[in-house]
Amino acid sequence: MDSRSSVTGRIGRFSAARPWWVIAVWIVLAATIVTVGGRVTQVENEDAFLGTVESQEALHIEEQAFNTSAASEMLVVHSGEFVVDDPEFQAVADALMQNLGDFDGSVVGVSYYYEDTANPQMQGLVSEDRQTLLIPVQLEGQWSDYVDRWEEWDHVITTSTSPGFFVGSVGDVSSGEIGEIVDEDLEKDVTIGLPTALIVMIIVFGALVAAGLPLVLGVVTIVTGTGLVSIIGSTMYMSDIGFTLLTMIGLAVGIDYSLVLLERYREERKLGSLKLDAIELASASAGKAVLFSGLTTVLALFGVFLVPMAEFQGMGIAMSMAVFVAVIGALTLLPALVGLIGDWINFPRMGTIRRLRAQDASRSTAYFDESHVGAWGVLAKSVAKRPIMYGAGVAALLLLAAAPLLSMEIGQPSAFDMPESRMLQTYRIIAEDFSAGQDSPLKIVMTGDSATQENADRILAALEAEGTFGPGTVSISDDKSVMVVSAPFTVDSYSPTAQDKITLLRDEILPDMNLDKVLVGGEPAFTYDFNHMLTDSMPLVVGFVLTLCFVVMMLAFRSLAVPVLSVVLNLLSVGAAYGVIVLVFQHGFLVDTLGFKQVETIVNWLPIMLFCMLFGLSMDYHVFILSRIREEWDRTHDVDTAIVEGVDHTGKIITGAAVIMVAVFGSFTLSRSVEMQQMGFGLALAIALDVTLIRSILLPAGLKLLGARAWWWPSWLGWVPHLHVEGTPKPQQSQ
Repeated sequence: MDSRSSVTGRIGRFSAARPWWVIAVWIVLAATIVTVGGRVTQVENEDAFLGTVESQEALHIEEQAFNTSAASEMLVVHSGEFVVDDPEFQAVADALMQNLGDFDGSVVGVSYYYEDTANPQMQGLVSEDRQTLLIPVQLEGQWSDYVDRWEEWDHVITTSTSPGFFVGSVGDVSSGEIGEIVDEDLEKDVTIGLPTALIVMIIVFGALVAAGLPLVLGVVTIVTGTGLVSIIGSTMYMSDIGFTLLTMIGLAVGIDYSLVLLERYREERKLGSLKLDAIELASASAGKAVLFSGLTTVLALFGVFLVPMAEFQGMGIAMSMAVFVAVIGALTLLPALVGLIGDWINFPRMGTIRRLRAQDASRSTAYFDESHVGAWGVLAKSVAKRPIMYGAGVAALLLLAAAPLLSMEIGQPSAFDMPESRMLQTYRIIAEDFSAGQDSPLKIVMTGDSATQENADRILAALEAEGTFGPGTVSISDDKSVMVVSAPFTVDSYSPTAQDKITLLRDEILPDMNLDKVLVGGEPAFTYDFNHMLTDSMPLVVGFVLTLCFVVMMLAFRSLAVPVLSVVLNLLSVGAAYGVIVLVFQHGFLVDTLGFKQVETIVNWLPIMLFCMLFGLSMDYHVFILSRIREEWDRTHDVDTAIVEGVDHTGKIITGAAVIMVAVFGSFTLSRSVEMQQMGFGLALAIALDVTLIRSILLPAGLKLLGARAWWWPSWLGWVPHLHVEGTPKPQQSQ
């Protein structure tokens, strides 16, 4: 089969032959996308769940009856020297009230203790030791109206603070402090990831220009992908974490795809191909592998669409767009840049440039000796000699690492797991002087005939008997049709204990009261429903991803054994990553040494998101290695030669790509957010395991044990098209 029949080969040659046109199109296209994306209005997330969920239904009823969708804040004034009865304490509180007037007239309601100190409800805003005062504040509009006003609110807080006092706030506006911290960490992650990637690529390529091109594609992927996702965000909800994941994935895959293509191009040049022919060969072989690995990654990321939640689907779109842009850029923009730069890609290795020019002039292939076997080839040769010993040993190690997965507890991070901040200090004061769940109480919503004072009293008595709830309150709508019983947890609202109480309320306590129109809502119940939604979706997501990956691998390599082996190896990699995450973050193994924070639960969205991301990214390397092994198998039909040559030719470049991915993902472990720490650690660990143990040892061992059976294809499947991901014969050299 001539490579000119390959679509990716023809695209690569076309782009390289017309570099300025292709680059110009990319500049115009990217600028247009970014401009449009920056001007559209993003859709807000009105309903987290895409379906009927009890906590969301309760929220809708409460919002309609009480207009509780309005933004709110809980101000806290605390002193270790004075009590609320002292004039010094009141002076600070009065100053705070006066400064609230500077908040652009957005304050529409304040429950202020000093306005009615005899009111029993006002007494509930004072701590038992009388050294802490709560000031609930209602704001005009919804929380989304205040996402960019944290600095203005912070000015109100800081100018109200006096010596001997602490003034803090928790709520819709003050959460911007955490967002600011996350943004700062993201900037730090990029500033660490990019230089590390450049250093690794200089080592891998031994050339500055070749090392810089992958960074160009990575940045183009992030910028263009962000613009595309912003445009899509005008019709569907896109969360901030989706844009964070886009940056992470876009940089990683953009660099990865460039590395594979550039290394194959340089290899073909050294083997005697002229520039355009080498670009075409690289695009026809490595380019096709990039196309299929990108397709596999996108299909794996599509698994998150099976979770009926707007935020997850937005994250899936964001990451898929990053991979999509990276693939298109690798197949068009990268060949154009290489076609423009030519052999100067090897700068400052002038000797290599001169030898390539002499090679072209003499039509000789003798200037470079590529026959030696590198370190990865030596390892593959050793594995091929003792596949059972290597395979069993590594498999046992990975299964041992995966064992802690059986004890995984998922949940929402506690308020006390937030980064160190004024908001966290405020939470601590509220938890110590009032209730740990004061800011996020459980809410039981009654409607119709169930909304009676008698039923409210029964519920309050039941909550008091449970011993994990603080004093409850009852709210009645103006038309008397809705009644809400609110009670804060005395434990962390997101803890396993609190979640167990919600199960008890829904399954036993409330049903025993024979109340037909009653719903359990509030933030704790939302987290409960969120956790169960993810748990229920996990089997469907896993089945979907595994099935699609099997089908794509089967079509790509025209084999039944290879897809099965691929799925098993990826499950081992992901399972080991899960297990170590649980061991470190949940059980505290080496948590202090690594600089992480031990928590009770693994963040609830992580298992599904990590599974889809890891399965997709791991398949990148898998496709790259297997395509080269299959190419060597078709050439020699010798199992050992195919394994050794395939691993040797891809080992260095895939190792470099993996180191870059580990650096990019690992930089997220430096975040002050425990969620980002868990995600960054899990991704970095899985990629490291994937390259060092899975692709370098278990894959060669498995292929050796399978032998020729690895590429067996039954005759009854002869109708299935052969997509030829492996390389193709070299075209005739241009004259």
